[in-house]
Amino acid sequence: MRFPRFISTVLIIGSFITACSHVGGSRGTLEDAALRQKLVGAWIGSRAMSTNQVLSWKTLVHSDGTFSVQNNTRDITGHLLHSVRMEGTFVVANGAVVVTFTKSSENDKALPRTIRPEPIVRVDDHELVIITETGAESVSRKVLQ
Repeated sequence: MRFPRFISTVLIIGSFITACSHVGGSRGTLEDAALRQKLVGAWIGSRAMSTNQVLSWKTLVHSDGTFSVQNNTRDITGHLLHSVRMEGTFVVANGAVVVTFTKSSENDKALPRTIRPEPIVRVDDHELVIITETGAESVSRKVLQ
């Protein structure tokens, strides 16, 4: 069951960062730079993985093109079932972000691993909404660090 959780984690985080770029199609270099800047900061979110499991995440996006993420899967009583920390890099080009995971607290995962871009619905100073590879909407809120 660890592998599906890892995949779900990767999809959500990949979706979060990757999708932050696809607002309305192809973008120029200046628009890519502005979008990349909007991603900088701390983002948190959660979503149900099943009727009895919830995945929560905190992603720190840095202006140098790196990020780190802490994902926790808990049961409905709040008991921690699984935790993973990952780090990597991202690039924004032509309105798309490509995420590459370079480190993981799970030693059995092949790295580096690049996640393909996903569409972003909205990103502003408070909220990031993306559509994951599975077609699910993922919402993250920006928080103070």
